Amino acid sequence: MNGKRISTTGILALLLLGGIEVPAYAQATPSTFDEVRSNLTLKQNEKIEITDENGNRLKGRVESFSAQTLTVSVKGVRRDFKESQVLEIRHRKPDKWWNGMLIGLGTGAGSLLVGSAIGCRGDCDSEWYATAAFGGGLYGMGIGALVDFMIKKNETVFSRKSPSKISTLSVAPFSTKTKTGAKLSFRF
Repeated sequence: MNGKRISTTGILALLLLGGIEVPAYAQATPSTFDEVRSNLTLKQNEKIEITDENGNRLKGRVESFSAQTLTVSVKGVRRDFKESQVLEIRHRKPDKWWNGMLIGLGTGAGSLLVGSAIGCRGDCDSEWYATAAFGGGLYGMGIGALVDFMIKKNETVFSRKSPSKISTLSVAPFSTKTKTGAKLSFRF
């Protein structure tokens, strides 16, 4: 009877915790160099990826950053970018090394503990549960650290909309001895 109570309680706890949602609110991405500087988002010697005004992507390291100019070292060559020349700047989001391990610890220990409670049906002692939680926690820590290491989290720290291209329609009448008409030209 006691084993059923533990397993039912464990399953209900997992279902309740799994159903909790926390709303996330997006922040506006800075659209000027001055905003990026005031947020202290980029640091000297940090690796970044720049998308320039032509859509080219460049990877480099920040050398200096002012309100007007971003100086980057791209493959050892120093390049200066004005704000108007940059569409987007991305960098690797800072991540703590231990958070994946903690998530794995909790998940591994909790899942093996609940699995043991379901499998034992009250026939196991507390030492069995402690061993299961410890072993599952170690296993989960390893998997959590590996997954956290493999996932590269990049974020956009600067974004400027590309200049809108103007579409034009031109009509030019013409007349020759044999033809009369109009020449249409469309640019996009």
